[in-house]
Amino acid sequence: MKSLYREENRKTSPGALKDFNAKLYTLYRINQLLFREKKDFWTLQDIGDTLINHGGYLSCWIALVDNEGSLAEFSHRNSEESRNTEISSRDTYKIEEFIRTEVADSEIILINRDPFLLAGDREELHGHHDISSVTARLEFNSSFFGAISATADSTFFSTEDDAIMLNEIAANISYAWNDKIVQLKFREMEEMINSLAKNYRTTFETTGTATILIEEDTTIAHANAEFESLSGYSKAELEDTMSWTRFIAEEDLEMMTEYHRLRREDPSKAPRNYTIRFIDRNHNIKDIYMTVGMIPQTKKSIASFLDVTEQKRLENEILRISEEERRKIGNNLHDGLGPHLVGIKFMLNLLKQKLSRKFITEAGDIDEINYLLDQAITQTRMIVKGICPVDIDAEGLIFALIDLTSQIESLFGISCRLTHDESITFSDNIVATQLYYIIQEAVNNAVKHSQAKNISIVFKKKNGTISLSIDDDGIGIPDINTYIRGMGINIMKYRARVINAILDVIKNASGGTRVICIIKN
Repeated sequence: MKSLYREENRKTSPGALKDFNAKLYTLYRINQLLFREKKDFWTLQDIGDTLINHGGYLSCWIALVDNEGSLAEFSHRNSEESRNTEISSRDTYKIEEFIRTEVADSEIILINRDPFLLAGDREELHGHHDISSVTARLEFNSSFFGAISATADSTFFSTEDDAIMLNEIAANISYAWNDKIVQLKFREMEEMINSLAKNYRTTFETTGTATILIEEDTTIAHANAEFESLSGYSKAELEDTMSWTRFIAEEDLEMMTEYHRLRREDPSKAPRNYTIRFIDRNHNIKDIYMTVGMIPQTKKSIASFLDVTEQKRLENEILRISEEERRKIGNNLHDGLGPHLVGIKFMLNLLKQKLSRKFITEAGDIDEINYLLDQAITQTRMIVKGICPVDIDAEGLIFALIDLTSQIESLFGISCRLTHDESITFSDNIVATQLYYIIQEAVNNAVKHSQAKNISIVFKKKNGTISLSIDDDGIGIPDINTYIRGMGINIMKYRARVINAILDVIKNASGGTRVICIIKN
């Protein structure tokens, strides 16, 4: 402090000691005010009143400035001994200029630099006292808030002691003001978070789809009213108590648990959408279209459940009817039109023989008709094969795939291999037919778009499910969105969904594309 102002002779009279004790009590009262009695709610006037009433100061002012240095808040107090002069707008302008030009870039303490005293107002404000003033910066962690200034009768109390006292008070005010700002920002942030949380809860609760928030350990953190209705359990029974695995059918559980794990390693490793079998409180099994996504920067996921049981039943019924009609048309072509054309060809050959025996030259025209008939018979067989690619028996799919791989190899000159467990059979012709079309689409994509040289079709049986994979060694998927729009993946996924299977398309780490289909056997 000695470097900030001139040294003075300390007074040691009883009056000075009393004054010193009063100022110590003032410091105590201000600390009580700032940190206990009115924590976060004190005002500048409270500080000024305490300095005047308990500290023996003749006058004081406190000014707070904003980031641009403009006066944001100001309070001025006078003791009864001083003339109660009102502070004009011109005076506040003096204070603002004083803070901007001297206090903001000065040392911590300014002695006798109060702008009122410098303007010659000492006697007008304080009568005939020997007046001194101390001004201290309000600053915390390099953040400048403003200044506090006090005038005192220096007859019994040294300016040095006043400076020490006011510097301590300024430090405490600065700390409390900074804390006040922090608490205000914290409350604003808290209000914003609460508002966001309220909006989130409203959205979460009012969405028309059953939705849950899932912890990493599979516990249900939150469930909306729709999920209560779907599951048959109340929020109190579900939240922070039950695992979502409780509702998954046994045949789907291993796959779903693995997806849950993979999703937390890398969300792209697990599909976002799939159909599962859901078991409610009353052990009813429902077909559910499930969508799962990770919440960014957390290990939590959010899952929605759409009950498609009735839709699935209708789809299966439509599919069954369409397959029956398709098979009828195929059978009519195979058993009706095909033999009919073969019969016409036989009769033409007999006619040709009769005409030839009579040496009729036009008999040669029958060869051209025969050629056209052969084309019609071949086209009829191809139509029948397209309509009914899979025979009704349990091994029909495998035979149809053997025929498909042979065609691919002969037509395009690339390797197309089928590997399957001998125990795999499909008694449901609808399932077999849809799988054939999925494989056909995947193989055609590999041939047309991936520049593949080798295609592999593999059927494996494991834990009650059959996994189908179609791999190629082509260029892979350059853009999954383009692939989805242009290469029939949505149709493939639809075919998988109607037979209660899950399908996904990924890019192999070694290059090429893999189509995966999990069939619940």
